[in-house]
Amino acid sequence: MRYLMGADGGGTKTAFLITDLEGNKIYEIKKGRSNPNDIGIENTVNLVVDGFTSLCEQSGVDKGEVAAIFAGMAGVTANGYKEIIRAAVQKAFPNAMVGVAHDGVNILYAAFPESDGVGVICGTGTSCFVKKNDVLYRIGGYGLFDLYGGGYEIGRAAISHALRSIDGRDEKSVLSEMVQEKAGFDLIENLSTLISSGRSNIAAYALLVYEAYKQSDKYAKQILDQHTGYLAELINTASRYFDGSYNVALAGSIGKDPITLQILKPKLVPQALVSVLDCEPIYGAVSRARVLLTKGN
Repeated sequence: MRYLMGADGGGTKTAFLITDLEGNKIYEIKKGRSNPNDIGIENTVNLVVDGFTSLCEQSGVDKGEVAAIFAGMAGVTANGYKEIIRAAVQKAFPNAMVGVAHDGVNILYAAFPESDGVGVICGTGTSCFVKKNDVLYRIGGYGLFDLYGGGYEIGRAAISHALRSIDGRDEKSVLSEMVQEKAGFDLIENLSTLISSGRSNIAAYALLVYEAYKQSDKYAKQILDQHTGYLAELINTASRYFDGSYNVALAGSIGKDPITLQILKPKLVPQALVSVLDCEPIYGAVSRARVLLTKGN
C-alpha cells in the first residue's frame, strides 16, 4: 500500500494524479469534463473509474498497492452522486480507502494542507469552502439558485448583452460585436443553438468580456463588477469563521485572471488576504487522500 491517487473534475476537464505516500508525483493524465449535471452520472462514473484505472496501467502501479483515493469533482453534491461515484471507485479498488466530494475540497487542501483557510473556485462555475480544523463549510455556489461568478455566468451575461443590443435595450458595443463575431450566426434566429451548446461553450464567451474590459467597454465593466461583487460576498461572509485575518486562495481560469483580482480586492473586508492558488488543485485531492489514511474521513 504505497500510493495515493486523486482526481480534480470540473466542467471542462478532469485531472488524475498518482503519488507516493509523501505526495511526490508518479504520473498524471487528463480526460474530458466530468460534471454529472452536464454529461450524466453514468458517463461520469465511467470516466472516473477509467481515469483511475488508466493511471495505474500507465504508471505501472498495481491497483492493490493504492492506499487511498480521493475525487474532488464539480456537480456531485446533489442526487446522491457522491455515493454513486464512491461506490464505483471502491468496487474497482477494493483495497483502497475512497472519498468523493466537491472540487472545492481540492482547492482547500492544495492551498492549506496543514492550516485553515478559504478556497474559491472561479472556473466554469463558482463555489466557496471554508476549512477550519479539517471541517469544511460551504458558502454559495448553489447551482441554479445561485448563479454568479463563474465563466458560464459571465459568458451568459455577454450573450445576453449582445441580444439586448440587437433589440435596442442596450447600445451596440465592443463586447456585443465580439460576441456576434465569435458566434458566427444570427443570435436571435439561432437561440436554440446557443441554448443547447452546453455550459463549457457558453463559458468560452467569458474571455470576450475580459478582452472588451481592456478596451474600456462599459458593459464588460458592468458584468465584471457584478460577478466580482458576488465573489467578494462569498469571501467576506467567510470572515464569520475566523478571529482576525484569514487566507483565501482563488483557483480556476476566472480566479487567476489579474483583472479579476484588480476589480475584486477593493470589494473585500480588510481581514481577507487573497492570493491565487500557486499549484494545481489535483495536488489537493492527493493531500485529502492522505487525510483518509490518517483520519478516515
